Parts: sequence; C-alpha cells; structure tokens
Amino acid sequence: MELMVQQEVPITVRLFTAIPLSDVSISKPSPENAITEKLGDNRQYRVKHNGRKYNVIEQHYVVFPEQAGDLVIPPVILQATMPDTEQTTRNSPFTNDLFNEPFFKNAFGGNGQIQRMLRGSSMLFGRSGKPLTLRSDGLKFYVQNIPIAAQGNSWLPARNVTLNSSWESNPPTLKTGEPATMTITLKAEGLTSANIPTLKIEDKPGLYRLYADPIESENLTDGETVTGVSKQSFTIIPEKSGVLNFPSIKQVWWNTQSNTLQTAEIYPMTLNVTQGAAINDSNHINTPDSNNSSSSINTGNHFKANNNLSDTSNVSKLLTSTIQSRGFAIVLLVIILLLLSWVILRKKSTSFVTGTQNNNIIKNQKLQQVETRQRAESFLKQAVSACESGNAKQAAQFILQWSKVKWPELTPVSLLDVADSIIQGSTNIRQLHQFLYQPQENKKTWQDRELAKLLQKGLQLRTRQNKHFDKHNLPPLYPA
Repeated sequence: MELMVQQEVPITVRLFTAIPLSDVSISKPSPENAITEKLGDNRQYRVKHNGRKYNVIEQHYVVFPEQAGDLVIPPVILQATMPDTEQTTRNSPFTNDLFNEPFFKNAFGGNGQIQRMLRGSSMLFGRSGKPLTLRSDGLKFYVQNIPIAAQGNSWLPARNVTLNSSWESNPPTLKTGEPATMTITLKAEGLTSANIPTLKIEDKPGLYRLYADPIESENLTDGETVTGVSKQSFTIIPEKSGVLNFPSIKQVWWNTQSNTLQTAEIYPMTLNVTQGAAINDSNHINTPDSNNSSSSINTGNHFKANNNLSDTSNVSKLLTSTIQSRGFAIVLLVIILLLLSWVILRKKSTSFVTGTQNNNIIKNQKLQQVETRQRAESFLKQAVSACESGNAKQAAQFILQWSKVKWPELTPVSLLDVADSIIQGSTNIRQLHQFLYQPQENKKTWQDRELAKLLQKGLQLRTRQNKHFDKHNLPPLYPA
C-alpha cells in the first residue's frame, strides 16, 4: 500500500469470540506522529465459521500520518472478563444445600425462572470470572513525502474532491452598493474537514468588494471512511453596474487513487449588475476658476484688477494708475470689492470640499452598516442551524460571534455574558453553556429548537433598570 503524508489509512479492529465476555475494553490504535479518528460506534453481529458460531465486535478508525517515513501502528490490546468454569455455584456444596432448602423452593410462589436466575447470580454469591488479555499483531507502512509535482500548492490528498457554488437567489441578483452572498462547498473524500485549506478569493476595487465569513465545517462517515465538508460564504458588494466577469475558483488536490495532481474548479461566471440605491457622491471636485473670479472696473480707461492680492506689484501699479485717473476714493472701492469677492469664493470652495468629504463619510458609514448587518445575519443563520441540528459547539461559537456584532457595546466574553444581558432565551443559553462544560462522561446529546426559534425572532437586550442577574438562581453546572 503506497501512502502519502496526511493520506487516510483505514484501520478495522474485529474481535471474534465463541464464549461470553464481560467488561470488554479494546485499546485505540494510536501510532506516533499521526492523528487517529474513531468512526461511529462499534458494531456487534454473529457469524458462523467452520460450523461454529462467533460473536463479533467491529470498530473502524482512520489514521492520518503527519510525517514521511515508517508508520508503525502498535498492537491493539483487548481486556475482558471470561467465565471461570472452575468456580461455579453448581459445584458449591453451600449453594446447592441452600437452594434445596424448602424456604427457597417455596419462595416467589415456586417460580422456577426466578429461582434459576438467583442460582446463577454472581452478584448475589460473589462469583467472579477470569481476566483476559489479548494482543493483536501490529502494522507497519511506509509513508512517502509530498510529491515534487504537488509542491508549491496547498496539500490535499484525497480519493475525490468536489467544489460547488450557490447563491441566495438563483440566478443571483446583483446591485451596486448592495451585498450578495455566495457559498462555496468543498468536499474531500478521505480527509477530515480540519485538513481542508481556506479558499481565498481576491476582491477587485472598482468592480466589487469581497468579504469572507467564518467557515462551517463537518465530517461525514459511512462507518468505514470519512469525508470532510467545508462551507465558506463570501459577501460581495458590486461597485459598478454592467456585466461582471467573476473569476474561476480553483483548488488543487492530489488523487490518492491514481497518484496524480488534479484541480477542482468552479468556472468563471458572467453576472449582470444593475444600478442600486444611489448615494450622493462626486467623483471629482470642481475648484473655482480664478480667471472668472477677477473683477474689472470701467473708468474710461479699461483697467483689469486681478483678485490675487499676493501679487503686490500688480496692486501697486493699480493704485498708481487709479490715483492718477480718478482719485484715491475709487482705489478704496476697488480694494473692498476685491476683498469681498476673495472671501466669498474661498467660503464657497471650503463649503464644497467639506460637503464632498461629508458625502464620502456618509457613504463609507452606509457600506459599513451593510457589511455589519450582513455579518450578523450570517452568524445568526449558522447559530440557528446549529441549534436545530444539535451541534452545541458551533451553536455557542456563532451565538457569541453574532452577539459581538449585534451589540458591540456589550463586548460579551462568554455565553453567560449573553444570557445575563437578554430578556428571553437566557435559560436556554445557560443550559447550552452547562452542556459544553460538563464532564465528558456525563454528556449525552443536545438540541434546542426553542432557542433556534428565539434566535430567529431576535433576542432583546435588557434595559439598565431590569438588567439583573442572580447567580443563586443558576441551575447546577453538572446536573444529575
């Protein structure tokens, strides 16, 4: 068997027994420099071999080697208790005499089935079996390093990889300035979702802006192999109307069946973008034309005065010629008019620039609000889905992320902070927190459709007057 680094190695452990065993314990195959995952619960069934019937206990695992070289899977160890045929209650004089007593024979109305059950009870008479320990053979494989042909790309060894895209609406409706969501689903047969790399799609300023949402991961199994699933949503905000040529999305992977490098691809898409809600904005600033801002005075001889008061030579010439022609009073009038026009033009220019800046600020604020609302909706949708499907870990993660975006002033650190701050749903969230932090041996299953409905309606913050939390009203962290 030719193996690569991080390639799935299926391991099956089977126990065949023709005698009844109790307290059965089978160790997990745990090789060094590898990750071992258990697939589902063990199966129990009966088979017939060479005319003899056997009880079979079967458990499947997958091992992922983390480095090249020898992969040594140590022997699996079975520990159990088998019947001790040398110590039975039937051969004990004491128990035989006891069960032959008239009191026992007449007990329970002479019910023979109950009497036989008590006669064979090891709990009543302290009968114990013999401990049994068995070791399987070990396994050894050689793991090869990443092939040269695959180096330089993200390493994804799998039996098969598929890549699909979906939009909120089909076909997608895109408008300038308005967000749309595209979800990319990557499935890798023979890998867990932890080994699936993050997809990267670059935005193109001037055409569209793109934001990646948190990844939603899960592992599927048929009981013998594993398939990792990674779902990643992208928020796209078009900036220009017309035809948008969205680029292809590719993922290079290594086919472990044919030992070849292959590429999963979502082909380029041609999307139509219509004009969205217009936001007041200017692409350029029109500055006043200084040539049109000059003033002219007709005094018989046509004098033209420049409004640039910094040019002292022109002003001096103007004063000299004006005094010679019309007198000093006209000079004062000209200076006053020039000053007034300069002040008015400067105020208009400043007001225009300030108004443009304010429009840009308002536009950016609106875009940020759209992005924040889109992120909150994405977190909320994933939290509702996790509550309905019974994924407690993801439910806690997305509820906390949603509350941070929804209520930035709250700055929650844990689920208890969220539960302390809302009107409805606090009990459900505390129960989720308790489930996550109770001992592993006490955990069963968790699912809260009521919390999913409350999240869909939208949780409400308590006001300062009614925001009160009594720690003595909390149910115990590890309920019996």
